[in-house]
Amino acid sequence: MMWDVTDPAAQIGVGLSRPASAKGLKTYKVVVKPVDQSRMIFRTKAENKTSAVKYAKNRWPSAIIASVEEVRQ
Repeated sequence: MMWDVTDPAAQIGVGLSRPASAKGLKTYKVVVKPVDQSRMIFRTKAENKTSAVKYAKNRWPSAIIASVEEVRQ
């Protein structure tokens, strides 16, 4: 199964769908529910929870963000 990442409204790139700097990042688990698809777990490095949600929403603009939690290592 492949996830549809061809949404024309998606904003992909440094600072939009991933962090611009590698300093001070934490790993977050974001549960994303795209329209008409099963939910998926998106793991990303981000500065904080707000940034993790921003990165997910920029990749999948019409999706619902179900939850965000920091992954403890």
